[in-house]
Amino acid sequence: MSAESAMKAFTTLESGHRDAVVLENGAVRVVLDLLGGMVPEFSLRRDDSSINAHWIPWFRSMSPAEPSEKAAFAKEFWGVPLLANLAGNFPCLPAFGGGAPVDGVEIPPHGWTANSLWELEGLGTSADGLKAWGRFGLRIRAGGFDLDFDKTDLLVAGENVHYSVLGIRNRGSEELPVNAAWHNTVGAPFLEAGCRISASAGSWITAPAGGEFEATSRLALGAEFSSLHQAPLKAGGSVDLTRVPGMIGFTDFATGAVPADARLGWSACVNEAASIAYVTWFPGPASVREGEMGLNFNDLWMQYGGRRFPPWALYDGGSDQSFCLGMENSTAAWANGLAESRARKRLLGRPTTVTVKAGERMILPYATGLFDLRSARPEGPILGIEADDEGLALAFSASSIKVKADGSLDRLRRDVSGDGIR
Repeated sequence: MSAESAMKAFTTLESGHRDAVVLENGAVRVVLDLLGGMVPEFSLRRDDSSINAHWIPWFRSMSPAEPSEKAAFAKEFWGVPLLANLAGNFPCLPAFGGGAPVDGVEIPPHGWTANSLWELEGLGTSADGLKAWGRFGLRIRAGGFDLDFDKTDLLVAGENVHYSVLGIRNRGSEELPVNAAWHNTVGAPFLEAGCRISASAGSWITAPAGGEFEATSRLALGAEFSSLHQAPLKAGGSVDLTRVPGMIGFTDFATGAVPADARLGWSACVNEAASIAYVTWFPGPASVREGEMGLNFNDLWMQYGGRRFPPWALYDGGSDQSFCLGMENSTAAWANGLAESRARKRLLGRPTTVTVKAGERMILPYATGLFDLRSARPEGPILGIEADDEGLALAFSASSIKVKADGSLDRLRRDVSGDGIR
């Protein structure tokens, strides 16, 4: 099959009667929901099957709409609409997490981009037949928030990468400090006990006391540490967070600061048994250009069975049924919302908001790769990543593996124009 014939871009209805776009290039497939920009599937084609790396919660609603007589139950079970629609990866603007109102406005958890219905503005393949793309838009007016959001998603022939450019335009008359994030979440069948985690951060801090992880955490709260190999425990001692333990009855969150001099920010999860690497990357603080939103933090949400309440469990006090790993990248204070990020201003020495000037449009170039490494048989976590225009060099303890990709994201910046794909 030629590269051109393998490229596909089409609309569909996925589970729960959700409107979605599918992009394929013969090696990977990505499913993009219009509601919340959710990406429930990012799958790798292997032999005669596909392996989806993204988490689809067992509690994700399958109903096209909740009947009115069940509305009270739905609110009690899911709490917020986001949890009824949650899946895989999604964009978070202008807030990351929940929290207090901002300027008198209630922003939904993880922002309007994760909760609203996006409009499909364009879909197709490029003139050369080597790219499949979809373009989406969203308009929000709420109090002092007068915002346009845009998003372009892209697959390229011969590359196992989902590329995205996320944009925000401030149509208000005042500058606006916001959070920005991509909420990547991996799950089974890709995620299993023994997977290895790593990221670009040089220092880490766990979730603070008094928040949602107070009762679920095995890690000491609000504790700083320098290596994922030695994270402090509540009970004393330390634990190696680089190795996924499986369902152990805890749910934790840790955020790490991407060094100010880093040209590349990244996070990775390697399934050694399957020889597959899931890698996210974005411009590091030292390479963010004018008009771009920088991401200052790697965030690990380690959902390993600590939430004994709905929707994670069947009932309050029941067994947590949810096993997943959030590999999120953000500019925010933990995942505690925009109000706390504005008040705190910095965490681990890095800014917790990015400011969008009045009338300004800012973008975030971003990439997620799902790489088949069977021929290289990787061992251990990825220790470092070097990027150029031709690919990524994934450094392991005993080898370096080169994968084809737009490592610098310069091609992505050039390709994504205002009206589609060049």
